Amino acid sequence: MSDEADTAMADAPVAVSDPITTSTKKSKKKPYPSVGTSVPFQRVTHRNPPYTYFPLAPHFSPSLPSSVPQPDLLTIRSYINSAFRQFHGIAGTAIDVDILHSYSEDEGNKKKGTLLVRIPTKDVSMALVALGGWTAEVDLGGKRNVGFKIGGTSGTVQGVVGAGQDGIWG
Repeated sequence: MSDEADTAMADAPVAVSDPITTSTKKSKKKPYPSVGTSVPFQRVTHRNPPYTYFPLAPHFSPSLPSSVPQPDLLTIRSYINSAFRQFHGIAGTAIDVDILHSYSEDEGNKKKGTLLVRIPTKDVSMALVALGGWTAEVDLGGKRNVGFKIGGTSGTVQGVVGAGQDGIWG
């Protein structure tokens, strides 16, 4: 008797539903807005940003004449390393510094010579102390003192690049 039941069940048609196309749940997600409609502004908070960004400008006293070119990035990098070494010793040389951008004459004289710098957030306080307090005497078209001017810091690049440029995003 059990053999008859097994063969009868095997011959019976089985309804198979496709799990991809068949769904019994209704989606709670709202559809994306169509093109041309306004999307509400959303604020995003980065609780622990891995890097901090800030503008860094070398400052020369007396200022460089126009006939003397701005120092190249390797020279500026050596100034940064010198500041870290002077203030924090051998541990200061381990601070990771990334120069992301250097503003040139083509991008406006307001930011000429300014660098966009990225430093790990855990090292920012050490870096700002060293860069803000460091001065040295260099020979660029005569003896000059060099130091750094530091702009505001931000956890995102947009917080530094867009600062003071109200019309850029709207």
